[in-house]
Amino acid sequence: MGSFQPEDFELNYFAAYPGGKTLPPSSELREMAVKDLLADNSLDGDGSMADQVYRLFHGFIVNLYLVPNQFLSEKEVAAVLNISKTPVREAFIRLAEEGLLTTIPKRGTYVTPIDIYRAFEGFFIRISLESACAERLIEMGDHADLSALSDVLDRQRQHIRHRDYDSFYILDNQFHSAMFVAAGLPHAKRLVESAKSEVDRIKALKSLYRVCRAEEELYDEHISIYQAIISGDADRAVREIRNHLTGMNEQIQEIPKSERLWRLFNTVNNYAKPVRIPATAQG
Repeated sequence: MGSFQPEDFELNYFAAYPGGKTLPPSSELREMAVKDLLADNSLDGDGSMADQVYRLFHGFIVNLYLVPNQFLSEKEVAAVLNISKTPVREAFIRLAEEGLLTTIPKRGTYVTPIDIYRAFEGFFIRISLESACAERLIEMGDHADLSALSDVLDRQRQHIRHRDYDSFYILDNQFHSAMFVAAGLPHAKRLVESAKSEVDRIKALKSLYRVCRAEEELYDEHISIYQAIISGDADRAVREIRNHLTGMNEQIQEIPKSERLWRLFNTVNNYAKPVRIPATAQG
């Protein structure tokens, strides 16, 4: 496996595996073997086998533990997890539908390159649904249980205090998910999670090289969203959500405008070159 160390970037990586284990601080983007990833992460036991495989590999991809163009074998994954190939295939099909995997005839299944234009589309979907979700919470009034939002904010504050940024960013996603749960919109939650996959990969890339917004700024924006919802001010809540999400969208827009960011982006997208896989190794 190779490693990538761009000279022009200050490197400082704090990231957590989807299963809760933490990668050691690293100054490299590494192409990690699937069997090594699976050795430290297991299925969570929640839902069908295909759902569990999907969540596990979705986390691997959006956190860049599986890099663009990296080869995946259904047969290998099934063998390491000690399950049949059917749920692996179902999970891979779902990831392909979300644009995270692609199958190349006579080559196999690969992680797709990061698509900046799909990230823009994901931003549009997310800002529309999260704004509507906030309005729904306000309409529900006292019937909306916002305790999970409050709990996430309390824990984020503690993580900032202890400079535990890997845990902070896990809770960043949980804050937004908790809004949909409180509003009773589980299907909308899944749609947003799918739509923002490309945004999450770009966030992971920018966090890897510390080209990202300050955690304190993100926390303050979460507080503003929460306060607008509990005060029942729908216009303010929508405004705060747009302000919060637009910040990330503006950062994405800066990538093609910055020579070194664009160079980094393209280097990562070409990190693992696809090669023809012998027929005996496919599946």
